[in-house]
Amino acid sequence: MDSFQLLFLKDTKNKVKNTGRALMDNLYENVREKICDLIYNGAFPEGKRIPAERNLSEQLGVSRVTLRKALDILSEDGLIRKDAGSGNVVQMPNHGNAFERDMVVLIAPAQNSFFSSFIRKFQEYGQKEESMILYVEKPQKEDLANSLYRLYRKGLRNAVVWPDDCSVDHSKIKRLRAMGMNLVFFDSDLGLPYADCVTLNNNLAVKTLLTDVARKHTYKKITYIGWDTEALYSCRSRENAFRESFPAGNVVRLSWVDRNKSSDILARELFNKIGEPGEIIFYGNRECGIAAAYALDQMKKSDNILAGIDDIPSIGKLHTFVYRQNLNEMVSQIFKCLDSQIHEGDTWKASVYPIAGQLIEKQ
Repeated sequence: MDSFQLLFLKDTKNKVKNTGRALMDNLYENVREKICDLIYNGAFPEGKRIPAERNLSEQLGVSRVTLRKALDILSEDGLIRKDAGSGNVVQMPNHGNAFERDMVVLIAPAQNSFFSSFIRKFQEYGQKEESMILYVEKPQKEDLANSLYRLYRKGLRNAVVWPDDCSVDHSKIKRLRAMGMNLVFFDSDLGLPYADCVTLNNNLAVKTLLTDVARKHTYKKITYIGWDTEALYSCRSRENAFRESFPAGNVVRLSWVDRNKSSDILARELFNKIGEPGEIIFYGNRECGIAAAYALDQMKKSDNILAGIDDIPSIGKLHTFVYRQNLNEMVSQIFKCLDSQIHEGDTWKASVYPIAGQLIEKQ
């Protein structure tokens, strides 16, 4: 047998050996994922012992040797703790997870008028940071945490979540963190204590606007216009900041279920509710601001002051004060949060990062 044949046989044996090892690794990982499914869905609660190896191997349809390998991986991940005499106990460490930031998932509401500006900045920053951005629209019917878990099962470990009006199951977010997912919530504080939260500094925004307008203009009445939902962090915190600043102020709430209707239709809801002489109208978000501007224009009210968060198109001859969000700083902070989770490990703690914006006067 010549040297070429010997090299060929040796190479073939190595390939077979490597293929076999890869198949075994995949088998262990598949068993690990099945156990993760059970932990995520609450079958194996935190602090409780998982079934004995013989029972669990039968339940999963694998050998005890394969099961032990999968449990070793979960132990290395920190998801289970091997207690002498007590077996394998589920634990939920709340720490940063060391994964590459080459792929970042963004879950956000595409219908939000603020979305196009945000996603553009997010993609630009991701490109600069050499991170590929995968956009997933906010789920309409599926639980938000379940959507994140599906992404986790695909191997995606860094996620930015803009929950909008989605409810958040904290027990599942806690499990996702423990399993190895890095999370940042945008425009919400619902991620605490398992995710960093990046938001507009709503308290500062409202008080800056009101202070500046009141300093420059005399007024007889001030009215706040927002949505009638407590589900949105921005709506809740901005209205609360307004009430703290002006306890005697008037509050008008538009129906959140009508948010996708045209500005003309929303404007009709405001007829005879705003527009008194010397009245300042404060809007809590762009959609409510546009509706207020249309209402004032159609009622031929041009002497009122309009002030609010996020820019709106020029409508009529209204004098407008706008608090513009600093998207560059917000997106930068989101990526800083992901980096801290990746690199800080056990020392990482979730925080809220309120970002200041810019006051603009339009005449």
